[in-house]
Amino acid sequence: MSRALWLSVLCMACVSSPGEAKPPPAAVETVAPTPAAAVAAFRAQKSNAAEMLAAAAKAHPLVATALKTLEAEAHLFAGRREPAKHLAREMTDADPRWSARAAWTAAQAAMPDDCKTALTYLERAHPTPPWILGAPRLKLLAAAQVGCGDAAAAAETDRLLATRYPHTNQGQAAEKRVTLTPQDQLVVAASLERARDYIGAQIRLRALLDTPLAEDARFALGKLQLNRFREDFEIARIAFAKVAEAGGAQAEEAKYLVARALGRKGDVVGAIEAFDAYLAAYPKGAFAEDAEFFKAFMRYEFGRYRDAAVGFGRIRKGKWAKSSRWYYGWCLYLAGMHERALPIFDDLAAKNRGSRLGRRATYWGARALEEKDSEAAEARLAALVESAPLSWYALLARRANPETYPNVAGLMPSDEDAPGTKNKAFVEASAEIRALAGAGLHDFARRALRHLSSRMRAADRWDLEMALAREIGDAGQEFRASVTKYHRLFKAPPIGKDAKRWQSAFPRGFRAAVEKGAKAADVPPNLIYSFIRKESAFEPDALSHAHAVGLMQLLPRTARGILNATGRRDKAIPNLFDPETNIELGSWYVGALSSRFRGQLPLTTAAYNAGPESVMGWFKGRHRVETDLFVDTMPFRETRGYVKRMVETLVIYRLVHDGKDLETAVGEVLSLGLDLSVEPGVSF
Repeated sequence: MSRALWLSVLCMACVSSPGEAKPPPAAVETVAPTPAAAVAAFRAQKSNAAEMLAAAAKAHPLVATALKTLEAEAHLFAGRREPAKHLAREMTDADPRWSARAAWTAAQAAMPDDCKTALTYLERAHPTPPWILGAPRLKLLAAAQVGCGDAAAAAETDRLLATRYPHTNQGQAAEKRVTLTPQDQLVVAASLERARDYIGAQIRLRALLDTPLAEDARFALGKLQLNRFREDFEIARIAFAKVAEAGGAQAEEAKYLVARALGRKGDVVGAIEAFDAYLAAYPKGAFAEDAEFFKAFMRYEFGRYRDAAVGFGRIRKGKWAKSSRWYYGWCLYLAGMHERALPIFDDLAAKNRGSRLGRRATYWGARALEEKDSEAAEARLAALVESAPLSWYALLARRANPETYPNVAGLMPSDEDAPGTKNKAFVEASAEIRALAGAGLHDFARRALRHLSSRMRAADRWDLEMALAREIGDAGQEFRASVTKYHRLFKAPPIGKDAKRWQSAFPRGFRAAVEKGAKAADVPPNLIYSFIRKESAFEPDALSHAHAVGLMQLLPRTARGILNATGRRDKAIPNLFDPETNIELGSWYVGALSSRFRGQLPLTTAAYNAGPESVMGWFKGRHRVETDLFVDTMPFRETRGYVKRMVETLVIYRLVHDGKDLETAVGEVLSLGLDLSVEPGVSF
């Protein structure tokens, strides 16, 4: 209100109430926004977000450094580069827990006018997904180097960006600014393969077939077809044969891979002959032990168990000795020679007691004894159930004869409060972490808890760490603390007094998103929790070497397939680091696989790990098969372990969260036979 208008209002008031003294107008109090309101304004990119964050930081010193770090970013988003740069530089030194994030803001704000500052702070902004991704960082680095007149360094950075991140927009733009050599193109192809862009990798390699690197490109093309496409193994064989004939540095490996390609093609005789040809040419070669092993394995994979047993029995030394010993006994068992298999299983069980191999040998040893001495077989299984009651093989034994083994009561959900503490440092630090989470700054809260974790553990406050992690929704830290401290506890069935520790080891993080996604996909929420625990250990920032992303480790091409299948073909792939998005898409995929494989957990989980088409390729014309036999004859070692772990995990989730007793949980999760007639559905 202007001064003149105020005076006129004041005079009118005097006239209307003659003789009555008027008090001066009260000062208007400005109430600082809450941290949560300021953060919400920042996320909505409101024009006054920076002012709100500054006011909230002043009023709430407990979370001030985090809010001011965001304030710098808000200035940057609004185009106010100078205040963004100065505040971000200040915050880089203010708090080591998020100094890399502040340094990244300072570097961005400094450009394009202050390249020296940008370069200085880029050194401190180490890539830490999802705060700072590698490709945007390299793009800004190249721009800063150009601004400071270092064209040679910028060109090298662009080359690195183009070859390391060719699947990103930044990498593709960088490639237009540099001339890549044929050697660079080989690196690009390898990067595309890691990103699962196999077609892009193939295009790059084919373009090199008329260059001096033709042999390298042909060799890489063969491996791409052999290990990735898996569509036409004859293409791979021809490629490897040409490389072997050329006699270059890769000739030996190529000759060996000719045999592997023939084996993948299904030509058992040709593969064995090719392995023999390799061994004749390179009797002490780098792949000689592999050739001997896979000669036997070829016979095994195609059902020639007696011949395979002979081959495995000859391998007594070297890196394949233990695996060969297992397959020797396993082939004898599959060939119906149970009495000959039994001493092999017994030997393996004795030498690998307490391990997964030992339990597998014990189980199949018991199966080998069933017809001859059922009581002795049952005694072996009873010992297995007693020693590892929640393991895959113990669950199989319990499922077959539930009345034989004592039942285990389920745990009831517990809502006990977080443990208290008299340590002032932990009180203050815990209050800050809670305040960060309450403001919606979950990334900051998780990072603060990780920073505090070592001190809590040194003080033996593991339960406080787990309770605090649970309170702020950091299921990953809750899980890690529990399995690190109490790993011995989880070898025995759970009991009531340990409920919280079991529930922390098998947490239900991101609960709202999981329940929503599971309901939409018509699958149990505990199944989604089991996938998240196995895939990412509840880390939303998880990124595998193959570029599988987020909580459920989705590949971008899988996400694209899900979007296409759900009528969102024209939509861009969303941010897979976002927990809600990742869980939504991942839950749909689990539901689609479960529908196709009739809700059978071993098949659904195998398909999630290896792909539905691979799993159906293992059916071999059968319509029904015993579960234990099918799982242990799956050709991929990783998938065998994955399926077993997932069954174990889901049983435990039902035991420790749903209050199911063990017998009921096993009965609901695991069947002794698999129906191999599948429904039409998802194939990617």
